[in-house]
Amino acid sequence: MSIGIIKSPRRLVNQLRANLADVASGFGSSMVGFKLDAVSAASRTIYEKLAEQVSVKDFGATGDGVTDDTAAIQAAVDFVHFTLGGGTVYFPNGVYIVSDSIQVYSSMTLLGAGADYYTAGVEPLSGCVMKVAANGIMAGLPVFDVSGCRYTTVKGFTFLVAGNDCTGNTTIAIADSAAGPASFLSIEHNRSRYFGGPFVKLFGNVNSIMWNRSNEHHDHIVHMDDSADNFIAFNDFGSHPDNLVAGTLDACLFLDGGANNTIIGNHLYNHGFGIRLTNYSNHNRIEGNRCEKHSHAGIQLDNADRNTLLGNHLFNNGYVSGRQGIDVKNASGGNAIVGNYIFNFAAFPGGTNQLRGIQISGASNNNKVSGNYLIDHEENSIVVDDSTLNLIDGNYIANGKARGISVGNAAHDATVSGNYVYACGQGADNTHDGIFVDASDRVTVRGNTVRHGGGAAQHRWGIRINSGATASVWNNDVTTAGRSGNIADAGGSTEIRANRGFATDNKGTATIGAASTSVNVTHSLGRTPNIADISVTPTNQPTSAAKFWISGVTATQFTINCDAAPGGTGWSFGWRAEVIR
Repeated sequence: MSIGIIKSPRRLVNQLRANLADVASGFGSSMVGFKLDAVSAASRTIYEKLAEQVSVKDFGATGDGVTDDTAAIQAAVDFVHFTLGGGTVYFPNGVYIVSDSIQVYSSMTLLGAGADYYTAGVEPLSGCVMKVAANGIMAGLPVFDVSGCRYTTVKGFTFLVAGNDCTGNTTIAIADSAAGPASFLSIEHNRSRYFGGPFVKLFGNVNSIMWNRSNEHHDHIVHMDDSADNFIAFNDFGSHPDNLVAGTLDACLFLDGGANNTIIGNHLYNHGFGIRLTNYSNHNRIEGNRCEKHSHAGIQLDNADRNTLLGNHLFNNGYVSGRQGIDVKNASGGNAIVGNYIFNFAAFPGGTNQLRGIQISGASNNNKVSGNYLIDHEENSIVVDDSTLNLIDGNYIANGKARGISVGNAAHDATVSGNYVYACGQGADNTHDGIFVDASDRVTVRGNTVRHGGGAAQHRWGIRINSGATASVWNNDVTTAGRSGNIADAGGSTEIRANRGFATDNKGTATIGAASTSVNVTHSLGRTPNIADISVTPTNQPTSAAKFWISGVTATQFTINCDAAPGGTGWSFGWRAEVIR
């Protein structure tokens, strides 16, 4: 259409209106100028300004919760990619029904009007909802397919599946593919619910997943498959439907391989695991997360090496199986588990939660467990079993119902040092030990403090070295450590030295009276010495006797004998007893 020569003002106005309403190229918004009120601002048209952000409603999407908007949304996304070369696709308030995946491209932002809280059976009152049309369709497919994308953002959506039943579908909210891994994605400020698949499943690297909330997923919520250098932070994930029934092996955050990922500040609850790393997941940093009420472990390292677990809060995990706050298993080595707070807070859903605070097993070697705070566990607070060269150092352990630290079978070359074990053994009096070493070789127990707490239920022994173990027990403070005693060496070959509350060396003086031929000496040692452990030196010259010897060594005393009554002032001796074997 063209204006031509118009003589009548009325006809001119009508023609102008028609041109402004015309959507053909060169008319409509292309005829209206736009310029910011700034000296250096450029002049443009309204069309150019509006084209900066394309709305899905520009391509016919309704967002009415009834119409299938799949084709319209794909058309909007295609236009931004193929025509504009990238940009923003805006989704205004509404419920957008989809029945197939939306293919997303690089250098684009999918911007929803905002995620909203969702109550079962009631659609969100505001925000942008991407709703899968029916339960059971799009099996294993994502709503947004980000395969091959780089520098793409997905923000401000609520993802739902019709029917409010996550067990009836395997749909995923956002995913790439092994053939087309995505990188440099930003997935933030979204919410998802009722998906049988994950909220996010990625194979790619260097992606960011932040400030999202997901509930009622019948799968892992975030599944990273052999991916690296991702940042997963400040999300709120949980509520697997099987968690309180039979448990599930699904995790809120699941890393299946990959390395150098950062997982920080997430709240993870009521799922199978809070965080699970497996299949050679290495060099990951897991920091400041809160993991609670999972049917298995709060954090599990399963064949995962050289990871750092720092400052996480874990409580009431392991309702169904495993029952550890942190579980290190299957050749997971070289991990640093430092400064975590692991405890039972309240009964959920019964009174037998989180048996153990930290467990290391299955040839998981060279791990460091240091500076952790472990409180109120139903069983042993720290357990090392069938794993070598592990360091248990500087932990605070209190009020557990069984052992504070248990070094089990074949946990060779373990070092247990600088720990404070207080008032464990609360499950039964005189039954459990503060620190226990079973059939393991070359175990060092040094510089620990063990106290029984003075309650009705106390440790059996402060430190017990079981039969079959070889260990050195040095410089520990075991004053008032156990009901039966402070240190027990069931094997009889432990090197025990310089422990407060358990004497292994003593010295004194003794005198055989002038008319006697022996004197009994109380040695006050914590273990029974051999004759070779006792040295006796005369300090004066007797009148009659010529020879002396030691006999009658028991757990409390020994006897110094001489061959005749010494006469005069008797025969005086200095003695020293030291047991170091």
